[in-house]
Amino acid sequence: MPHTRFLLFFLVACAWAESNIPVTACSSITQEQVQNALGRTVGKGVETNGPAQSECDFRGPNGLVTITLHRLAEPVLLDRQQADLRAAFPGASFQPLTLEASRGFAMILPEAGIQLHLPAEPRQYLIVTVLGFGSGATTRTAAEWIAKAVLARIAAPLGRATRDVSE
Repeated sequence: MPHTRFLLFFLVACAWAESNIPVTACSSITQEQVQNALGRTVGKGVETNGPAQSECDFRGPNGLVTITLHRLAEPVLLDRQQADLRAAFPGASFQPLTLEASRGFAMILPEAGIQLHLPAEPRQYLIVTVLGFGSGATTRTAAEWIAKAVLARIAAPLGRATRDVSE
């Protein structure tokens, strides 16, 4: 009987520790998912992690997809973020964006690509950048599909209770 209690304690401790591993940018989406969204080949994700952010780059022959997850102490101020981006990219256009339960914005960079900005819980800020794979509706659709996949992964760490985002 004491072995049973120890085994149960061990399993609960392992499950708790596993559930507290943070999702990083590269663990939030696979190379295959990015390729399927784009309809193009990309290389394996290369991750850079810092104390408050994680970034994953998927490079293709003519383009780059970057997933950036910021861990925030306070909620992001989307109006301020958008104002800063408008000043830095005067030729860009901005559109409101709602994916899943997240409300943010899309920054369209003519002749370059798109960048999606979405708050994600808990206290995370997701940026999906797709550059060099064309512009327009196809690139936006790919970026939104990637963002949905990442948001689903953030909501369900370690793949538990994930759902198909291809809906």
